[in-house]
Amino acid sequence: MNWTPRDVIRLVALIGGFLLCGIGAALMWFGVGAEGTVGIKSSVMSGTVKTGSAGLFTLFFGFGVIIFVIASFTVRESGERLSPSQRRSRTEHIIRAFWAVLAAFVLTASLAALGYGAGFAGAAIFLGAFLVFVGVAYVVQLDYE
Repeated sequence: MNWTPRDVIRLVALIGGFLLCGIGAALMWFGVGAEGTVGIKSSVMSGTVKTGSAGLFTLFFGFGVIIFVIASFTVRESGERLSPSQRRSRTEHIIRAFWAVLAAFVLTASLAALGYGAGFAGAAIFLGAFLVFVGVAYVVQLDYE
């Protein structure tokens, strides 16, 4: 497996996104508040976020980082998109698993942060670790294609 600088940057950004989500969940757990409005303007989305929770804003930002990094995996070095037949390969199954695990992680972490039981926190920790493994499997599979 040959790692390019672009792959290293993607990996660091993905880890950073997960760390921001974890910090956001911790801030929500401790009830850290924030007041204000943040304007977001990009080519993909724009608008304002009014927040009463610093954790919720941090979680939103981390999730945005993760989405942009995952979206960059489908673009080759030359900038051309993958063909439809290549998109239906094994990586498609892995990315579906990634989204399913991510949704389950967000759900269980939210329930744990809201105090619905200690079991949700343990499940969120397990799903978070599993999410990292699924992401690594996706990156490795992209390298083989």
